[in-house]
Amino acid sequence: MFNFEFLKTLEYLLLVSRRTIRRGSAGDGMAGDVKLFSSRKKQHLGNGTEFADHRVYVPGDDLRHLDWNLFARLEERFIKRFEVDEDINIYFLLDCSRSMQAGTGNQNKYNYARRLVASLAYIALHDLNRVGVVCFADGICETFAPVRGNGKFLNLLKFLEQTEPSGNVTDIRLSVDEFIRRTKRVGVAVIVSDFFDRGGFQFAVDKLRYNKFEPLIIQLHTDFESDPQLEPALRSLMRTNFTLISIENESVTDNNEINVTINESILNQYKECFADFLCSIRKYCIGRGVDYMIAGTSVPFDELVLQMIRNGTITKTKYS
Repeated sequence: MFNFEFLKTLEYLLLVSRRTIRRGSAGDGMAGDVKLFSSRKKQHLGNGTEFADHRVYVPGDDLRHLDWNLFARLEERFIKRFEVDEDINIYFLLDCSRSMQAGTGNQNKYNYARRLVASLAYIALHDLNRVGVVCFADGICETFAPVRGNGKFLNLLKFLEQTEPSGNVTDIRLSVDEFIRRTKRVGVAVIVSDFFDRGGFQFAVDKLRYNKFEPLIIQLHTDFESDPQLEPALRSLMRTNFTLISIENESVTDNNEINVTINESILNQYKECFADFLCSIRKYCIGRGVDYMIAGTSVPFDELVLQMIRNGTITKTKYS
């Protein structure tokens, strides 16, 4: 999955990111800071390189920070203060429930999600951030502790390549509760999931915000999930424990299988409910000021990342 062509694509995405940053700083009308995550870096005063302001000199201050030009003009002693960017922790919360197995080949949701996480992590590591991965379903399954530096990227790739969908259901609230208890440093929490969670995701995201994390939402789905084609009969595994529509006369077995005959009316009802489901994610994120993206896996992952780079953040895109 992470072959040579994929690595070449990562280099191209990084190159585009750096070119976009240079164009933005050249005064061509684009935002000055368009890195995916650097706009979220915290700034504090210290021994940095970016001038912030002055303060009055007091005995004991380091004379190396004295503004001698100002002293020569006004004969007043002022200390120059500088801004320092503080690196941030970026946590990718990757849904590994069985519903993420939907789709085949490059459009398989879990494979797509892993490529997306790897691409964003690669850019974040080059931006000198700490990056970690948390795989979850009905709780945390596996974790890759936050690392810093480009040399750690191959270890992260090995971790992603070895993970497989495992949990039967998606419980974002339970998983986020466990994630918050385990995590000592706050940062950006990027949730990559289909969000097929009967309990909903809203409370979990609210709790992340309450605990000073900055959540980012990435919802993935296949074309078949958003726009299924009519077939004479459908045997559906309700593995996600998530019901979009109410089906009359359903026959449920112990394995959560539902036998149902599909007609045009039920199919249209399903499509409307799925569209409402995506709309509910948009409304929540817009109302809370949470960056989000909704995309089908038929969109090439590198095209999606390029759109994020050009926007300067993960936010609503043309694919949502």
